Amino acid sequence: ISAAQEAPKMGEEIYKSACESCHSGGFKGWVTGAPKTGEIEEWKPFIEKGVVIMTENTIKGTDGMDPNGGCKVCNPEQIRAAIDYIISNTQ
Repeated sequence: ISAAQEAPKMGEEIYKSACESCHSGGFKGWVTGAPKTGEIEEWKPFIEKGVVIMTENTIKGTDGMDPNGGCKVCNPEQIRAAIDYIISNTQ
């Protein structure tokens, strides 16, 4: 598998293990106010800031989101891959 093929796969795996519980809707997403993956209007203000800002904010944590999006073992590359996965499944 090439590096170009590996990043989306890694992004999906990180999303499913660390992000999906809040970003797939449902109660936890409602409680945290997390935008639902696939809902372009919910993501629009974040996507407009750009992926670099989205990655920095995820690493630092924001109101309602723990640092690294709650993924205690994720490095910045993995966080970025998960964000790329969310964006690709939202546009």
